[in-house]
Amino acid sequence: MVRYTSIKAYYEEIPKLSTKRRKILRAFVDSDMSNREASLLLNIPINQVTGRVLELRQMGLLVEKGREIDQMTKKLVTIWGLPLNNGQL
Repeated sequence: MVRYTSIKAYYEEIPKLSTKRRKILRAFVDSDMSNREASLLLNIPINQVTGRVLELRQMGLLVEKGREIDQMTKKLVTIWGLPLNNGQL
């Protein structure tokens, strides 16, 4: 169970984010995904996604949700998502 204080802290961090970080974070609201999937969804280069995902992870706003084989690259990739269940804040 997520505590109220955790949810409150999560919401307090969002307004402090840069525009680029906020854009990346919004991509994960509806579903968990890999960096490549976020890159395709947002139509931005992968290197812009990976840097922001790392920063959001360090802030505790994204967490690892698992690993899977990417259908396009056939490589094992990490799936990232919001730290709370199914995007529910």
